[in-house]
Amino acid sequence: MAFHILKAALLGVTALATTTALGPRAPSGGVPVYNKDVCGTNWVKVHIPNDSYFNFYNAPTGQARTCIKVEQHHLDFQISSISMRRPWGYPNVSSGWESDIYSCSGVKGACLKYPVQEKYDGMPVTSVATWLNTGVYNVAYDIWFNKTDAHPSQDNGTEIMIWIAHPGINVWDISRRVTIDGIHWAVMTWTAHNSRAKKSWHYVAYVAEHQRSALFGLQLNPFFRNAIANRELSRNWWLTGIDFGFELVRGGLYNNVHFYKVTGVR
Repeated sequence: MAFHILKAALLGVTALATTTALGPRAPSGGVPVYNKDVCGTNWVKVHIPNDSYFNFYNAPTGQARTCIKVEQHHLDFQISSISMRRPWGYPNVSSGWESDIYSCSGVKGACLKYPVQEKYDGMPVTSVATWLNTGVYNVAYDIWFNKTDAHPSQDNGTEIMIWIAHPGINVWDISRRVTIDGIHWAVMTWTAHNSRAKKSWHYVAYVAEHQRSALFGLQLNPFFRNAIANRELSRNWWLTGIDFGFELVRGGLYNNVHFYKVTGVR
């Protein structure tokens, strides 16, 4: 998560191309049964039979009193309360390693395995559908690579974010534009730093030029290959995790992920 980008991000306001609404989601097919509250920096594991294990996680930055409601038998969560002392909290659904928590830890049966070198990562494919409320935030994948097969709390290779929407946040310092899967993306790049961990890494954000609330069948390797071609990622570096959530600055109450899927990671 690129917490250091707040000042530049808030220089202007962008419009969301997809429809948003106020209040709790009322999805087609019935109201979800949220049976778990996850608050503060807590997390909860979810098992999708014949698929994999995932973690719902309230990433800690700015998230001291933010809560999400989770359907523990489905990849479905809703932001139920927000009281952030700092911006850029990131409630999300996680596959792999995040903040020293592993989605496959202590489990039996099918589970996507991390870390894996980029050149051997298989064919990761993902789909997501969200419901978005008003606010200032991005709706994004956060994908991490480390230079070795370790899984530190702060990776030192590359962070690839894929923003499918960013209401209230301007895009700035665009280094290039690319088309992947028929979608036009503006790409922001720089070197990110974590002074506490004494680590630096490449930050690469692919920002959908036409914002949307859902994507289906998105292949991730073309993003990785584009970053490799631009010397921002190495095929020898290790994919440690794929997350999806809401990087919050202000608002976003009742934002909801009501469908999510990641497959194909070896």
